[in-house]
Amino acid sequence: MLDKLEHQIEAKHGAKCAVSIDWSVFMNEKNKGVFLILCSSLFFAIMAAAVKSVPKIPLAEKVFFRNFIGLIAVGIPMLRNRVSFKPNNPKLVFLRSAFGLTGVALYYTSLETLNLSDAVIINKLSPFFVILLSMFFLGEKIKKTPVFCHRPCTCRRSTRSKTWL
Repeated sequence: MLDKLEHQIEAKHGAKCAVSIDWSVFMNEKNKGVFLILCSSLFFAIMAAAVKSVPKIPLAEKVFFRNFIGLIAVGIPMLRNRVSFKPNNPKLVFLRSAFGLTGVALYYTSLETLNLSDAVIINKLSPFFVILLSMFFLGEKIKKTPVFCHRPCTCRRSTRSKTWL
């Protein structure tokens, strides 16, 4: 198939050229989103397995290097696009970083103490807890669908992982 395509390109342009694939045909917005979500899940699974596989390294070092990699991943594009590192609201940015640091430390602690599957499943339950906590702290009205879906999803995940919530 590729040979036939190469011959067609050679006949059309008169010279040999590399076959190029137009990825825009395959990557519409929906497919791009699905692809990025799958990549995200893959990399978070690799990260969890890597954290679980090095029990001798102290927790603080694991958290530091995870956040350092995040700093590089965010810092390079910010420098390239000349975006300011100065936050608009330093107090809220400090609170967000403190909660994020605490969340990563607690997640890594759960990876060290629980089975890998249990820790990952509990971490994936965070959207359900956000729905519940937004009702209490933000006073948001929750539609009936999330309420009816919350308990069955939580029970199903917790019975699979043998962890009771």
